[in-house]
Amino acid sequence: MKKSKPVLTLALTGGFGSGKSSALKAFAQMGAATFDCDAIARDLTAGRGPLVARIGRLFGGGVLDASGRLDRAKTASLIFNNPSRRRRLEALLHPAILTELSKRLANSKAALRVVEVPLLFENEKKLLKRRPLYDASLTVWASPETIRRRLSAKGWTKDDIERRRSSQMPLDEKCCKADFILDNNGARQKLTGQVRAIQNACQAILRDYREARKQRGKGEAANDKRTGNQRARRRNRTPYE
Repeated sequence: MKKSKPVLTLALTGGFGSGKSSALKAFAQMGAATFDCDAIARDLTAGRGPLVARIGRLFGGGVLDASGRLDRAKTASLIFNNPSRRRRLEALLHPAILTELSKRLANSKAALRVVEVPLLFENEKKLLKRRPLYDASLTVWASPETIRRRLSAKGWTKDDIERRRSSQMPLDEKCCKADFILDNNGARQKLTGQVRAIQNACQAILRDYREARKQRGKGEAANDKRTGNQRARRRNRTPYE
């Protein structure tokens, strides 16, 4: 039976505007296989697929454009001011996203995989109820002042920023839940250095695991050889031995 290769899966999360995508990009540039749950959601709701039709039935035809495709701006404005509607949409989307993510992870040949999950800790019970999705979690942190400054430079209004931030778990609470914290309050090079350190640590863990399994395999082979020799000697014995 062919043994599977050891893999490590990291779940990457953070707050709105804290720099999750920047961290994910840094991991990708260093050779990790990366997956983005928001991008998967966009893939699943592109065109006029069955999931889009179900969203239309859930919220009415107003969230679809004239061609039957999802109007993302209208959908966003509909749910962000209404927690009940947001939960209903998440209940529809999250199982489909998890199913697609599981397929992509299963098809990946990379030893280190990093998955960006914006609402990781908000939905942790659902994720872990399905099956363990990741080996360790990372939270990308930046101060509220830094987040406001960066998002304002991108054209976000103060009200929009606060509305988005208030719809998520507080970032400091996510940091308390995470296995590792990436400090993105400074220059991009500082974040890249932290990502490199985690990447190197993961590669060292994978190397140690492969070496340990290799040594264990040699020990098992030696035991099998000794057992085979003992059986051969017993078969060659005379009746008087």
